[in-house]
Amino acid sequence: MIRPALLRTKYWINDLLTNGGKVRHELSDIKRRMQSKDFCISVKNGETDTLRAILDYTVQNTGFYSDFAGSIGMKKGIPLSSFPVMTKTLLNAEYDAHISDEWRGKNLHKMHTSGSTGIPFTVLQNREKRIRHIADLKYFGELCGYRDHEPLCYLRAKPTATKKEQLEQNIFQLDITNLNDENLRSYYKVMCREKCTALMAYPSTLDVAVTFWAQHFKNKSRVRTIISTSETLTETTREKLTDFFGSSCNICARYSNTEQGVLGQERNFDTYTLNWASYFFEILKFESTEPCEQGELGRIVITDLYNRAFPLIRYDTGDVGKMITDTETFPYITELFGRRMDMIYAADGSAVSPFLLCRVMRLASGRGIEQWQFIQKDRNSYTLKIAGKDKNRPDVHNELKQFLQVLGSESQIDVEYTDDIPVLNSLKRKLIVSELSEGSKKCTR
Repeated sequence: MIRPALLRTKYWINDLLTNGGKVRHELSDIKRRMQSKDFCISVKNGETDTLRAILDYTVQNTGFYSDFAGSIGMKKGIPLSSFPVMTKTLLNAEYDAHISDEWRGKNLHKMHTSGSTGIPFTVLQNREKRIRHIADLKYFGELCGYRDHEPLCYLRAKPTATKKEQLEQNIFQLDITNLNDENLRSYYKVMCREKCTALMAYPSTLDVAVTFWAQHFKNKSRVRTIISTSETLTETTREKLTDFFGSSCNICARYSNTEQGVLGQERNFDTYTLNWASYFFEILKFESTEPCEQGELGRIVITDLYNRAFPLIRYDTGDVGKMITDTETFPYITELFGRRMDMIYAADGSAVSPFLLCRVMRLASGRGIEQWQFIQKDRNSYTLKIAGKDKNRPDVHNELKQFLQVLGSESQIDVEYTDDIPVLNSLKRKLIVSELSEGSKKCTR
């Protein structure tokens, strides 16, 4: 009987012999570009060699963009700003015309998502894109202290990897469908038994898990890196993780999506390094395709530089943020708000950072509040949902006063006490929810 550790070593060596060379080549390219002053200048000038290559390729190899090029009378060298901004709905409407002729009918990897929008969407990916994605994971893993092929515990919805694949990858996928006491105990033991040095999960999952673990265990794991994905990592959850895993544990928020890959990663709280080596980023105004001014809040639009099977050119992610450009570094994002549909607006129409709301609720967590959710019902109508222990109804008078200072004195905030706050189908739990119709949203800053 071969022990699991020896099997993992065997699988790792086999992986190096098969895909390792290609992945290492892409990883070297990412490092070279992210350290290159010339590449940084090209990014700031709005065009890089990889961006030009994917734009020209797309025009020449897809029906949709070939027709688009014909309509404007250009076949090559079309500037990025002339391309249409695409959403999931628009891509689905002419799905077949976006598939590359070169890759049509070939064996392609499929990434399925509906995300937080509820719109089903499948992205086809060629092998080169998949290899680039693996290299991106390795690069950003190194940035946050996770060394390649060290054991990682991945708390995720609907694990897809078989036991053999988990051994091959040294990534242990644990199902978060039911985070009951029994499973949480089991998952902590798995993390210790497999000597995992990294833990990855949604922030809401991390919060539930570490709250339970802190109550029942004294930390004996080897975890030194924690990567949160997809949701807002609140200061409260960050503090809980630090208290349990220790101050030397590196806690990092990653910016990624299913349809594209690793887009960036937190470098300081609320500031994100972007993956310019594999994507090109724009911040556009909400009601037009005009670029935002520096530091202006806008929608995040991303061009994938390596997916040639199903090119994603100027893809509106639905996320919101501000981009800052300085003289020394690549442009970076601040105040990554998540989906535009879940932004909160003050009564005067100005956008409110979810981080402000999270900070208000941060100090309330010690008063029997297990979960909370803030919902905008109408232009100046809001609901604060509270789920507490033993059906407690903790007083949130001070929090409401602070919310009114942010949202405006004319705002109406109702408090609703509940036993539980449901999760989405993806098993994410949203802290901030907007029920405004699109026409009611008015961002003035």
